[in-house]
Amino acid sequence: MTPLTTVDRQAEVEALCDFTDTQFVEIQGTYQQDRTYFAGGGKFVDGEDWDIDAGNTKRFEDNLSDNTMIGFPEYAARYLYNKETGRGLNGYPANMNLETSCELNTIMCCFTDDTAMSTFGDNGDAVTDVCRHDLADSPQSNHINKGWAVFPNSQTKPYCTGFTWKEEDEDTALLGNMIYDISLRQTVTKGYRANVPGAPMCGVSYFI
Repeated sequence: MTPLTTVDRQAEVEALCDFTDTQFVEIQGTYQQDRTYFAGGGKFVDGEDWDIDAGNTKRFEDNLSDNTMIGFPEYAARYLYNKETGRGLNGYPANMNLETSCELNTIMCCFTDDTAMSTFGDNGDAVTDVCRHDLADSPQSNHINKGWAVFPNSQTKPYCTGFTWKEEDEDTALLGNMIYDISLRQTVTKGYRANVPGAPMCGVSYFI
């Protein structure tokens, strides 16, 4: 990859300094934790102690979440990669790039594991059926160039939640809070986690 120019670095530093909201990465603590979480893995799925693994996020939920403006997920670690791969001058994570991939202005999280704290339906949540997934739609999550994942006889029954916004809406300041609400909040308050196999757990939706 080509190193960032002085102008690029200055622009990135200025953007971070102007950022007055809580950055999404501050909730769990690292970009890698967010990256694996949005893909459906990480400590919430593979960890050995739920209380310890969820500690940072649970403290944020209990003490700050209701009174904090959360920025849309964006990471310095993605900036150069997105620039050089034609994904725009941004640090948006895989499957949530507002600049190049959000055709329907809709973001969803679909969870398949409810065993941590409760079960789907206990909170009035309804599950749906997933029949198939085109693996080419999410190569940055599954690392597969093309192919299909098929789930016969309703093998995968996830709980999906999401939101949408109008194209003409200029005020998108709450998008970060909305993503938190459909993702990490669902995990730490209800125990929902894990992805539909081959698909990201959270990302831009291309269908309605």
